[in-house]
Amino acid sequence: MPMTPSQILRALRARWRTVAICTAATVAVVLGVTLLLPRQYTATTQLIVDSKATDPVTGLTLPAQMLPGYLATQVDIITSSNVARRVVDRLQLAQRPAWLAQFRAGGGRGEAREWLAEAVRRRLEVKPARDSNVITIQCSGSDPKEAAELANAVAEAYVQASLDLRTQPARQMAQWFDGQLATLRQTLEAAQARLSAFQQQSGIVAGDERIDVENARLDELSTLAVTAEGQRADAQSRSGQLGREQVDAIPDVLANPLIQTLKGDLARADAKLAELSARLGERHPQYRQAKSEADALRGRLASEIATAGRSLASNARIGARREDALRQATAAQKTRVLELRRQRDRMAVLARDVESAQHAYDAALQRAAQNRMQGQMAQTDIAVLNPASPPARPSSPRPALNALLALALGLFVGVAVALGRELARRRVRSAEDLLPLGLPVLASIESARPPAPRRAAPTHRQAARARP
Repeated sequence: MPMTPSQILRALRARWRTVAICTAATVAVVLGVTLLLPRQYTATTQLIVDSKATDPVTGLTLPAQMLPGYLATQVDIITSSNVARRVVDRLQLAQRPAWLAQFRAGGGRGEAREWLAEAVRRRLEVKPARDSNVITIQCSGSDPKEAAELANAVAEAYVQASLDLRTQPARQMAQWFDGQLATLRQTLEAAQARLSAFQQQSGIVAGDERIDVENARLDELSTLAVTAEGQRADAQSRSGQLGREQVDAIPDVLANPLIQTLKGDLARADAKLAELSARLGERHPQYRQAKSEADALRGRLASEIATAGRSLASNARIGARREDALRQATAAQKTRVLELRRQRDRMAVLARDVESAQHAYDAALQRAAQNRMQGQMAQTDIAVLNPASPPARPSSPRPALNALLALALGLFVGVAVALGRELARRRVRSAEDLLPLGLPVLASIESARPPAPRRAAPTHRQAARARP
């Protein structure tokens, strides 16, 4: 049956020597091992990661929500084999006898540089701060100077590795962009050559201005054609009156000032002739002269009227020819405008190709320059806050702490051994131990200290000696 707490206490009190012996033995063994272990020193250096610093090239800053992951990434970089190999190369550990002896003692398998890098990683411990951007690097070793040197070398190697991780991709990207720039430059030159050849072939210097001029000319020709059409219709209408009416009754003939003047002169000549006919005979010289003048005016009037009629017909024919010429010119101008528009659209496509190629080339050139600057940048957002110095006291072993732990372990072992012996051989130490056996308890005698012995009565001799 399991033991009650009171039974456990009585058993431990009865077997206190066992507990004491186990505790003393454990403490002695632990202290002996502690004194035999070699001393280890731990050097500490602190780095500050300015994650909110602005990139001098791109002007970008790290978002605040990415800070925890950023610090964890930096810790992984510090504990990486890349940094460890840099430390081995920086301190030339492969040439130090003590490290080579460790490599040979470890079996001497593989490459010494890789083995030493793993040894450096085993001595390394990195602790990021919880509420700050400080990273603590601790390196241990049997020599305090060597531990401090190792911690500082790890910090310097990490700073250089972080800078290389930033600049090396930028250099590679700059080389890639340099290769792309040649292709983009050829594409841009080819697009510009096609645009120039088309402009030379089409004779286009400024497409927008030329098309505006040609459009204005087309509008002018259209207006002239419409005007000529009206004039031609009017002239044909007037010339059509020549067959239906008397020529002298046509308004254009009536409005002719020369014909009106001739008509006035003829009327006066006829009046004079009538007057002379009444006074003189037809054979009179004055009458013949007046009649000759009147006939001459009448012939001239008829000639002018005929000339005006022929002029109307001629104007109608001229108007028709002019209208046809303007129609043809308008059609030709319209064809020219359409051709110019087609050329302008073609030139716009070629210009867009040139513009697109120019934008691509400019963007690639800018990115190449930016990556080239980043590849040459020697600035990083990591700085050494507190460099490591040789520690004055060893970090291990710790005799006081080991003694306390050994005391606790010894007490645990002693209690376990004492209870084990008690369970292996149960003893009756109280009336409670008889209850599981079902035996009646007649009496219980408590253990007590034996009474102090009484002093004997002084003898007569002793009393006599005691008297003055």
